[in-house]
Amino acid sequence: MKGFENIVVGLDISKHSTYVLQKAFTLAKENSSKVTIVHAIDKGWFSELFSASNFEE
Repeated sequence: MKGFENIVVGLDISKHSTYVLQKAFTLAKENSSKVTIVHAIDKGWFSELFSASNFEE
């Protein structure tokens, strides 16, 4: 049976993130696969930080 080719891990920087990431790397090592880490940012906060009005022309 073929194992995982790519393991996608969603992290939220909680206290559980370290365990989840360690588990993903363990599975990746066992299956010779890649790990892709994703993290979501609250659009409201992010769009305010990088809005065009915050930069000089």
